[in-house]
Amino acid sequence: MTRQDGCELIDQQPMTTEYSSQNTSPPHVLIIETDVLYATIIGEMLREGTNPSCEVTLTHNLADGVKALSTGECDVILLDLAFSNEDGFELIEALQEIDARAPIIALTTQETESTVTDILQAGAQDYLIKGHFKVQNLIRTIRYAVERQKLRMQLAESLHQKLESVERGFRRLITENADGILVVRRDGTIRFANPKAERFLEKSSTDLLGEKIPFPLPKKDSLEFDFVQSSGKKVVAELRSVAIEWEEEPAYLLSMRDITDRKQQEKALQTVANSLRQQNEDLEAYARMVAHDLKSPLGIIVGYAETLQGDVEHLSSDALRGYMQTIAKGGRKLESIINELLLLASVRQEKVDIQPIDTSSIIAEVKYRLQHQIQACQAVMNAAETWPIVQGYKPWIEEVWVNYISNAIKYGGTPPEITLGYDLQNNHMVRFWVKDNGRGLSPEDQAKLFQQFPQMSQVRAEGHGLGLSIVRRIVTRLGGQVGVTSEIGAGSVFYFTLPRDG
Repeated sequence: MTRQDGCELIDQQPMTTEYSSQNTSPPHVLIIETDVLYATIIGEMLREGTNPSCEVTLTHNLADGVKALSTGECDVILLDLAFSNEDGFELIEALQEIDARAPIIALTTQETESTVTDILQAGAQDYLIKGHFKVQNLIRTIRYAVERQKLRMQLAESLHQKLESVERGFRRLITENADGILVVRRDGTIRFANPKAERFLEKSSTDLLGEKIPFPLPKKDSLEFDFVQSSGKKVVAELRSVAIEWEEEPAYLLSMRDITDRKQQEKALQTVANSLRQQNEDLEAYARMVAHDLKSPLGIIVGYAETLQGDVEHLSSDALRGYMQTIAKGGRKLESIINELLLLASVRQEKVDIQPIDTSSIIAEVKYRLQHQIQACQAVMNAAETWPIVQGYKPWIEEVWVNYISNAIKYGGTPPEITLGYDLQNNHMVRFWVKDNGRGLSPEDQAKLFQQFPQMSQVRAEGHGLGLSIVRRIVTRLGGQVGVTSEIGAGSVFYFTLPRDG
């Protein structure tokens, strides 16, 4: 068929398509065509070429086409892309926004590859070249477009349902998660908070939504953050974030895990590890020191014993008595070292019961234990008349006094003059002290006193040796401190502090 101006309209051949009960009924076709005659011919072809006949709506301008499409009764659109002052491809997109269910078949006069690609990318289901299609091709194209559109819509609906199911599952997952979960915008504004996050931040979701997160946003890996809750409780939070899209907006999924207990356990384990390492170092250093200290008196004892064994018949009573005194002195030195070893073991391992201690009874016991040394050196002892009650462990405190007083006798003047006293301090502590009239200690020697065993094994304060390190351990375990003040030529004052009773 041709128009009066000689232009071919449609290569028409009679054909009737039967729609059986197994097929869908003929579609309702909306024709948006600028050429009234061309639109009318196509309409008649569709009405006469199907059994039962198609319903056809003819429109000749965009406004009427949009109005007809808005009724929702259209199954397929035949769209002329030759509308004046309109971009046909944008028109396809605009019509789809009005009703995405109706497939669009574009009618065009061009069949270049770029034109076809643009038509399909714009959203048209198919295209026909005006004047170059037969009736059966038109009907088949419409039918295929309708079927494809149905399949596409079913697929889209199925995907939509699956996405909704996934989203529900995702929301349920983060809602019931054991960690605190926040969804935040890129600027840190909270958009979602699960119940765990509400408890962690001590606020309801209503109060949290729209607020900024109260900590840095980790952009990669994890971040540990010290956080003080509104209740004043200090917690350590492990934060992790993942970039997501939330309700069609870029966002971060932020997880918060309270690792306070774990950090405390790690700290406790580290403390134990440090303690074990320190103990191993102490034992190694102490073993070296004990071996050194035992060697001298033991050598003297063995030497004099061998002399007595080989020459006892020729020794005078005075010489024999002197040898025996030297051996006894060496034995006492060995006993002192062994006692220090036993004391160190008890300080390191023994769990003691802290009780009120009568200091005066301890001073009396110490004087009795050291009476041989006091008499031998003709030491002068001055002590306070009354003594305070302190908190401590009596056997340990007695050893501290023994160590301080015996050193004062050993390194005091000739004869040693020793004063024992105490001061009550403002921090509910008692400062006990032992003052001697010895030559005093230089600042360098003072710095070497009370050293840890590994340090003492390298630089030992002359004469004071291991005992002061043990004193430091004892007093520290009882909650006090040790120290010394001294000047060359003015003697020394060794002190330690203990908590006052009551």
